[in-house]
Parts: sequence; structure tokens; C-alpha cells
Amino acid sequence: MALQQNHYEVLGVRENAGEKEIKNAYRKLASKYHPDKLSLLSEAERKAGGEVMKNVNIANDTLSNP
Repeated sequence: MALQQNHYEVLGVRENAGEKEIKNAYRKLASKYHPDKLSLLSEAERKAGGEVMKNVNIANDTLSNP
């Protein structure tokens, strides 16, 4: 069972962050953990990066939904 994470912490923004700040944080993390960027890493590192990207996507989807 996975631990529930604070979506704001996942994106690295304040809890009163605005839409623009959330979007910028998401783009920065998505660029860093995009599968194409992880392709040269080991299998374990790619898997860990994939989990981070999954959490970043969930956090962004949740916080971007008014």
C-alpha cells in the first residue's frame, strides 16, 4: 500500500500556490523526469524516475482541477 503524499510537496510549491506556479513546477519536474531523459540510466533509476513522474502527474492533475 503506497503512502499518500501531499501534492504540493510533490510539486515543491506552497499550499497557497497559484495556477501559474503549479504549472511551472509541473513543467520543470516533467522535463527532469521525462522518460526520454531517463533512457540512458540503469533500470532501477528509470523505474524510480517513472514513479516520481507518476506522482508528479497525479499531483498536477489534482491541483490543476478547479
